[in-house]
Amino acid sequence: MRETQLHYLWERMLLPSKNLYTTGKEKIQIISRGVYNQHSGGPDFEEARLKIGELEWYGSVEMHIKSSDWIKHGHSSDPLYKNVILHVVYTHDLPVEHEVSFIPTIRISDYLSVNFISMLGVKPVFSREILCKQSLGFVSTIELAFFKEELVFRRLVQKTTRFADLNSPQEVLYSLISESFGRKVNKLPFQELQNKLPFEKLQNLSTAERFSRIRALTDCADNEVTSSIWKRKGHYPKGFPLIRIFQYSIFISEYDFNYQFVYLSAHEILKYLIQMLRRKSEFLLKMGITPLSYDLAESIIVNAFVPFIFWYGQQIESDVIMEKAFEVLRIVRPEKNSITESWRKTPLKLTNAFDTQAYIMIYNEYCKFKRCSECRIGSTLLGK
Repeated sequence: MRETQLHYLWERMLLPSKNLYTTGKEKIQIISRGVYNQHSGGPDFEEARLKIGELEWYGSVEMHIKSSDWIKHGHSSDPLYKNVILHVVYTHDLPVEHEVSFIPTIRISDYLSVNFISMLGVKPVFSREILCKQSLGFVSTIELAFFKEELVFRRLVQKTTRFADLNSPQEVLYSLISESFGRKVNKLPFQELQNKLPFEKLQNLSTAERFSRIRALTDCADNEVTSSIWKRKGHYPKGFPLIRIFQYSIFISEYDFNYQFVYLSAHEILKYLIQMLRRKSEFLLKMGITPLSYDLAESIIVNAFVPFIFWYGQQIESDVIMEKAFEVLRIVRPEKNSITESWRKTPLKLTNAFDTQAYIMIYNEYCKFKRCSECRIGSTLLGK
């Protein structure tokens, strides 16, 4: 048996999810299984949401053949694992204590036999394959357009729901920008950085104080990030943590978090944000630091500023401003990642970030779990 088989079981939801209990007899409800960590370093699944007993938890899920492997692999002293909320094991031979409490544990052998797991073979944890790609040319253009509109709306709601009770636009913008600088690989350490320097403290600091405070909090040496929470794998050299932290420090130290740009036209918003994100390019080059690329600037716009525009429109009940979030996505170039590359192999065209955000949503919600009959495209094709 291999750990990757446990990864496959969890990712494909092959466990009896309605009757799961921890070894401590607490009922578990899987709200979201999380995102599989493709890069070495850190728990197997991140950003999971679980209800354990009466409490809802948000964090990481780690898997081992034996629970004692937690100690064997040195996770107890690794800060990357401090957010683990569930330990999934086949054999529970040792209760694992982390910081002040024992980690809730699921024992897979209570639910599935070793023979069943062996039948899985050694399958990849996931595949980016779009099963219906050969038939997508038959999908109605109008029907697809309506579906994409719905998907992008749902995606923006997902990204902003946690800010529903906040009324500080600057605080929301600060949070979204911080996360987007880390992208998926270093999203968590950037979140932690923002938590260590909340907006109410940040806004009272001068430009120089902001820069020095952020640099101090990231535990940087002159030539590398020393904390193991920062991941290098999954990044090209120009995206290594130290470079990204320096770019972030420069931007946050000077940004005034003025959000009046939401009242500009979509084209004016994009032009303003690109210029603002890249205005220190010459300064960074003189210091020998890679400036923000156009691709990264667009990524931050898509993942931070567009959700902010949508959230703010909701807050002031303005359909006009909410619609601008969609308009900006329609004039930003299509994103490039492993999911969008799979869609490029289909007959569908990816002409802008609106398309890529919609297709990422289709993959994450339906393709990934083979929920074809629940997908509007899949159900249409199956009906034929």
